[in-house]
Amino acid sequence: MSELATQITRHSFKAGIGFRLSRASMIVQTAVEKALASHGLTRLSWIILASIHFDHKNTVTEVSKHSGIERTAVSRMTSQLERDGVLERAEHRSDRRSSRLTVTTKGLELCNKVPNVIQKACEPYFLDLSPNQIVLLGELLDLIQSDDRSVWLGSPS
Repeated sequence: MSELATQITRHSFKAGIGFRLSRASMIVQTAVEKALASHGLTRLSWIILASIHFDHKNTVTEVSKHSGIERTAVSRMTSQLERDGVLERAEHRSDRRSSRLTVTTKGLELCNKVPNVIQKACEPYFLDLSPNQIVLLGELLDLIQSDDRSVWLGSPS
């Protein structure tokens, strides 16, 4: 048994890193959801929009693989974003069965505004952390979500 597993079994599950990471994630996600609502977005719709704009994923399949959101959910959400005037679909040049997703002017305005909205929503949770601790937390989270260890939909196993 690994040292981490031994530590978890010695303590209550609430002391486990998985529980604490999951709970912290839910707390921050809730704050982000509330902040995004005033901009007509949900956390998932923002992840999809950001994947298209910032990460240059331009098909439903690419967005799904990149974000870890199921393809059917991405498809529904992109349809909603299209109805909201945030995204446009065009015929894909090389695959006529697929659509190419692009961000509209309205979507671009959101992409320019929303990162600051999210930052502001998260700030209260980082007040007790030093700048060095915030950098370290970011580095640790990057290690956890590195592509070679991801197990979500579409990622290498």
